[in-house]
Amino acid sequence: MIVAVEQAREILLAALRGVSFGLLGDEESLTVLLALESVGRVLDGARVLSTTDVLRRSVYFDAAAAQSAAAQVSTAQVSTAQASTAQASTAQAAPTLARRLGCRSGVDLICTLARLSRAEVRQRSALGEKAGQRMLLGRPPPTPFSVKHCSVGNSGSSRRA
Repeated sequence: MIVAVEQAREILLAALRGVSFGLLGDEESLTVLLALESVGRVLDGARVLSTTDVLRRSVYFDAAAAQSAAAQVSTAQVSTAQASTAQASTAQAAPTLARRLGCRSGVDLICTLARLSRAEVRQRSALGEKAGQRMLLGRPPPTPFSVKHCSVGNSGSSRRA
């Protein structure tokens, strides 16, 4: 996936290289705007999902690290009662993604690596909680109102009793 994303980036950069937006005609300018917005929505959705995933990994313990620590405890020939207690405490103390990389939180990790503001990371997190997979899969969000009253020619203001 990473290779495909990098290739897509290079293709987009090549397509935009040398474009003078001010020299485009009106129709062409609008077409470019819509095409770029379409690509941007896909990228925005993927960024929100990726940010949410890293934040989740930075809140909950790392299962692989917990299993590794538990395996070390069991190989140390500890009695079964002590082993189960040690495994439970190891699972609780297992490092999160952010901690393993030397950051206090997932927000700090993302701000550092992606060079984003805390506000941007919080905004992505909030969007991820609300929209989740819908954004990346292109599903529209649920409408807050009934669409059946929005049909063409039915404005609602010209109702006759």
